[in-house]
Amino acid sequence: MIVKVPRSIKIGNFNFKVKFTEHLKVDDNWRGSCNQRKGLIEIDPIAGNSMNRTLIHEVVHMIDFNYECGFDEDTTSRIANGVSELIFDNLGVELDWSGIDELEEK
Repeated sequence: MIVKVPRSIKIGNFNFKVKFTEHLKVDDNWRGSCNQRKGLIEIDPIAGNSMNRTLIHEVVHMIDFNYECGFDEDTTSRIANGVSELIFDNLGVELDWSGIDELEEK
């Protein structure tokens, strides 16, 4: 089943725009970022096949922020990996990224 990635994701009272940002933090091996202040999820398009899992990881950060779960990075990664395995490996979901734009530099 193919699911189009929305341009924004709402969790609780927060809407986060989803954008591509190349070379997000190459030296730190970052593939994504969730900025609560800006309401922005950034995904590095060079991440290739890991973009889907990276999106789930950043959404778990949104859930943590909205519901004050207090997850550390390792917990966030473990939850995101489990949810990703369910969605992509077991349910056969494929994400269509065609509607996501690159973040414009200011």
